[in-house]
Amino acid sequence: MKSLIDQYSPQVHSNPISAAVYDPISGTKATADETGLVAVYRNNEPTPRSRFQSDDRINGALAITQGGDLIAFGDDAGTIQVYNIHRE
Repeated sequence: MKSLIDQYSPQVHSNPISAAVYDPISGTKATADETGLVAVYRNNEPTPRSRFQSDDRINGALAITQGGDLIAFGDDAGTIQVYNIHRE
């Protein structure tokens, strides 16, 4: 069995992961790192469907709505961002 790092494209985050979230209904997963990079995966995709870059570090403030339509994250500067990630 592959490790989670090998399975979910280690080249996306070159810095330590600082937040992760999973929605079991849609199969959407998201990870964030210390540079503010957020990667969003659907189901078992090996590479992210979407990427977002915050201006500051994200430290645990990462959420996906039930059903996987929206993602929200906040950074250390106090900025909160919300995006529609629903795929057609």
